[in-house]
Amino acid sequence: MKLTTCNRRPGGNALQCYQCIPGPSGTCTDTQVDCPSQCGSATGATYMSGQKTSAINKKFCATPKQCISGSFNLGLMKSIVSSKCCNTNLCNNHTVQELPSTGPNGKKCFTCVGDDCSQTLNCEGDEDQCVETKVNTGGQKITMKGCTSSIICFAHLLGQPGPTGERVTCCAGDLCNNVKSINQNMFLLVVSVVSKILYH
Repeated sequence: MKLTTCNRRPGGNALQCYQCIPGPSGTCTDTQVDCPSQCGSATGATYMSGQKTSAINKKFCATPKQCISGSFNLGLMKSIVSSKCCNTNLCNNHTVQELPSTGPNGKKCFTCVGDDCSQTLNCEGDEDQCVETKVNTGGQKITMKGCTSSIICFAHLLGQPGPTGERVTCCAGDLCNNVKSINQNMFLLVVSVVSKILYH
């Protein structure tokens, strides 16, 4: 789990990167573009009930907030993103491999099945935070809960949109994503994530 940072290139010289942003067909062609500081490649996949329903590969001019790898698991739906950033000309010429599927890691969080948010979910891989978010469906906001990687939470705190496009609240500790525990654990989340970024 990494967050890569990089300053603007010396002398203000533009960095050449490949760009490939898939359209509705899901495909694209590499083009060369000038970027301020970093090139990026990313692979994303969405699973519904354990079955892959979509996958995307893209190349782009990257910012540090986009150089993340992790997962966002709401039980019935799980999204995985794996990205790599680099800072030499045309360095993003490879497709990033999807993060490997791993089993439960021992952590548990609440998840929602319909209106029932008292169900528990076994977190997987590096999903070390519990999460709560709201999504707009048919003009109504629906609460969704589950597990996520702390780097996803940290990117959201830095201003990157959450995986659902809405406000995302994360917390540390088993089953902490209930109404009483979210705010109490927010400070612990920030301390934990900042420590990982600075010292690991």
